[in-house]
Amino acid sequence: MKNREKTLLVSLLIILSALIFLESTKKPPVNWTSTLSKLDKIPFGTFITYQELKKQADSFEEINTSVFEFLQDKESKKEQSIYIANNLPFEKAETKKLLNWVAKGNTAFLSAYNFGQGFLDTLNLKIKSEIKSDALLHFPRYETTKPEDRAGFAQFNRDTPIRYFSKPDSLTYTTLGKAFYESKDPKRFVNFIAIKHEKGRLLLHLAPHVFTNYFLLDKKENQYYTNSVLTQLNLKNKLYWDNHYSTNKTIANTSLLYVFLENKHLKWSYYFILLGLILFVIFKGKRTQRSIPILPVLTNQTYNYTKTIAGIYLEKQEHQEIVKKQINYFYSWLREELHIIFTAVDCPNLKQMAAKTGTSIEECEHLINRLNTYKNQSICSAEELEKVYKLIYYFKLNYHGREQKHRE
Repeated sequence: MKNREKTLLVSLLIILSALIFLESTKKPPVNWTSTLSKLDKIPFGTFITYQELKKQADSFEEINTSVFEFLQDKESKKEQSIYIANNLPFEKAETKKLLNWVAKGNTAFLSAYNFGQGFLDTLNLKIKSEIKSDALLHFPRYETTKPEDRAGFAQFNRDTPIRYFSKPDSLTYTTLGKAFYESKDPKRFVNFIAIKHEKGRLLLHLAPHVFTNYFLLDKKENQYYTNSVLTQLNLKNKLYWDNHYSTNKTIANTSLLYVFLENKHLKWSYYFILLGLILFVIFKGKRTQRSIPILPVLTNQTYNYTKTIAGIYLEKQEHQEIVKKQINYFYSWLREELHIIFTAVDCPNLKQMAAKTGTSIEECEHLINRLNTYKNQSICSAEELEKVYKLIYYFKLNYHGREQKHRE
């Protein structure tokens, strides 16, 4: 790879790393999706409401099926169910099932922006919307009909139209709460009613966002309002919480790629690896390996070195030094090769030496005595040097299985 390509590749990697670092450390944006799910801690989740009701209710159970399935052959009395969703699409069959259950003395609390047409037709209700025409933003306010709650009002600080019930002709209902916009003489719209049905009650509410985390944490008056709405339920009786009609119906996905893409940090790491592989293919796709040079085999110079040193000794006629080195090397061979124990520097164990070399003790004793004699001499001739060499040479030949007896 050329220097220019290397510089370009490094620069791209640095830029990508910086972008991934900035993206992974960036504060995630607020998720304003209206899920109304008990699991969500985002602004429009109902985590706080769910936890508080579960904690305060004497008996609490969750519903994971439709109204029709849940109420099939159910004969309970003095129980309550709460439905909080963006839309409750009950049709006539489901409405009939729900009203039959309410008639036995139970209470159903329904809070949604929209209801199924079959539900509205059965109860002879109509729902309309009101938008403030003299302002760009529409922040609805809410109040209950309880005298103690009229000192303050709750306000939803998001641009939202008011959903309200238009008064039916023949159905008797009780107004429990109203909504209005800020003005000098505000017009109030009924958005919370109670319908008496034989022994039970049907509570209908058209502002499910008052149960969200955002609404409850925005101001204290909002908490008072939501609490006042929920006081219509008797928490000493069994309470059913609906999970079926919330918009948080996600299908479980356990694939590894899904897990990676769900986590912000893992997702960007995955993208970084993909980009790195693409860059590698682009810049390393062609063959860039150099030819491997043939190196000459290293030669063993030990023999030449030894020959040179020996030649120096012979040239100077230092025969005695050569004799000492030969004998010392032989003793070293006995120690390291045959593992023969020496009782002194020049005195090997003769019995051990004879046993390991396959010679007699007399032969070993004769060899060691002759070598020590030559080693202790002050001067050696060339003939004596040759004798020492032959003694050691023929002893090793006998040890290696070549029977060539030699005795001086």
